[in-house]
Amino acid sequence: RRKAKIHYPLMITAMVLDVAVVLGLELSRNATGTVMTAKLNAWQSIHVGSSLFAVLLYVPLIALGVRRLRGTAGPDRQALHRVLGISAFALRTIGFLFMFSMLGFARG
Repeated sequence: RRKAKIHYPLMITAMVLDVAVVLGLELSRNATGTVMTAKLNAWQSIHVGSSLFAVLLYVPLIALGVRRLRGTAGPDRQALHRVLGISAFALRTIGFLFMFSMLGFARG
């Protein structure tokens, strides 16, 4: 975290790979349409919701991260960046754990 030369490329790579997986699912399985029209159980809803919010947090995270790299982010923005980063990581971890509830969903 404190070493921007390592943190920045690792986080951007992780986010790009994550978004690529989401886009791949959307293109190959119409994931959004399937989820919007299907009945999900609680575990599946947790997976979809936590994954969605984690990916949405990437936008402000990247914006705040760029400001930090440029040195234009004050202490309040740095704190917000940290909170959003921890939140995105926690949500993505929850999404990953509940991903297994989607196995076999919408096949066929």
